[in-house]
Amino acid sequence: MKFDIRRLLLFIFSCAKYFYYFLSDFSPKVVSHEANHPESILIVKLDEIGDYILFRNFLKVIRECESYKRCRITLLGNSVWKEITEKFDKNFIDEIIWVDKKRFRKNIFYRRKFLKELNKKNFHIAINFHISRNFYLDDVMIKVVNANNKIGHKTDLVNLFKWQRRISDKYYSNLVDIEGVSFEFTKNKKFLEYLISEKIEITVPRIKVKELNSSSTKKTNNVIFFIGSKRQYYRWSVVNFVRIAEIIISQYKFNIILIGSTSDIPFTTEFKSLINNSLLSKVIDLTAKTSLIDVITQISTSQLTVSNDSGMAHISAATGTSTIVLLNGSRFGRFFPYPQDDYLKVIPIYPPNLENYRKNFNEFLREYRYKSKLEINSITFERVSIEIDNMLRSN
Repeated sequence: MKFDIRRLLLFIFSCAKYFYYFLSDFSPKVVSHEANHPESILIVKLDEIGDYILFRNFLKVIRECESYKRCRITLLGNSVWKEITEKFDKNFIDEIIWVDKKRFRKNIFYRRKFLKELNKKNFHIAINFHISRNFYLDDVMIKVVNANNKIGHKTDLVNLFKWQRRISDKYYSNLVDIEGVSFEFTKNKKFLEYLISEKIEITVPRIKVKELNSSSTKKTNNVIFFIGSKRQYYRWSVVNFVRIAEIIISQYKFNIILIGSTSDIPFTTEFKSLINNSLLSKVIDLTAKTSLIDVITQISTSQLTVSNDSGMAHISAATGTSTIVLLNGSRFGRFFPYPQDDYLKVIPIYPPNLENYRKNFNEFLREYRYKSKLEINSITFERVSIEIDNMLRSN
C-alpha cells in the first residue's frame, strides 16, 4: 500500500510539474531545418560523472567512423564533468554546449533562455544517448532543437511515467531498442554500432592516465576512500570504513586519502572524529579540495579505491586501479557488476542475498534492475576486509 501511495503522489507531482514547465517553457519556433553545417551532429549527454565515464570513449569512435568523420560534432553536456571532457576528449568535438542541470531544473529564466538559444541552432542529426530518458531534461532538448533526424533510445520508466513517454516518443524520428544488454557501457556501444553500422572493438571504459602529464605515474602508498553518496541507502557505515582504514594503515602502512564533494564533508568529518588519534596523521582529507583532474591523478596512482556506488568507482575502474565498490543492489546489472576483463580489477560487494551474482545474474537482473531495498550495512566489515586483503596482496 505504501508503494501505491508513493506512486500516486509522484504522479500528482509529475502532473503539477508538467503544467509548471508547460507555462514556463516557450513553444519552439518553426524554423528552417537546413543545418548550420550540411553534416552536423548534436550529441545529447547530460547524465552524471559515472555515466559519462561509461560513454566518453565512444566520442573518438564517432569522430573517426566512416558515417560521421566528415561531420561537425556538437556535444550538449553536463557541466559537472567539464574538466574531464576538456582534458581528455576535446579533440573529438567541434563545439560543446554546457548545461548547468541544477539551474536548468530550478531557475525558470535560465531554463527558458537556454531552450531559446538551443532552438536557434540547426543540425542534420540529433542523437540522445540517454538510456533512461528524462521528460524535463534531455527529452525537452530534443523537442526544441531543429534537426532533420532525431534519434534516441526506446527508454525504460526509470525517469518517466508512461504518459510522459507517450508524449516524448513523438519528439523522435527514430527510437532504437537495444535488447539483451544490461551493462551501461555495452548498451552505449551496441546503440552506436547500430547507428554507424560498424563493429566497435572497445570492450571496457578507459582513461589514458598518461595524458595527465603528472610528475609520476608510479603507484604510491595510498588507498582512496569515497565514503559519501547522495542516497542514504547507497552509503555503507562510516564506522565500518574507519575499521577498514585502521587495518590498512596498521598492517600495510598505507595512507588513506578521503575524496568527495562538498556534500560529503559531514561523512569525512565523522570519519576523522572516529579514527584512532594515533593513526590520524595517515589520513589525508581532500574532500572538496581538488579538481576532478587531480582526483583522477590521485586515483590512478593509488594502490586501491574503496567506494560506495558513485562516479568515483567508475573513474577508478577506467584508470585500471584496483577497485572495491559497496552496493545495495539497486540498478543491478546496469552499472555493476562490470564484465570480467583482464584490464579491470573491480570487485563489487553486495548484501548476502546477492552474493552469487554471477551464477544468478538473470534472476537478480529481473528483481533489482530498478531498485533494491536490501540493507547495504548487511555487508559485514569482515567480508570487505577479506576482499581488501586479497586485492592488496595481489597488487
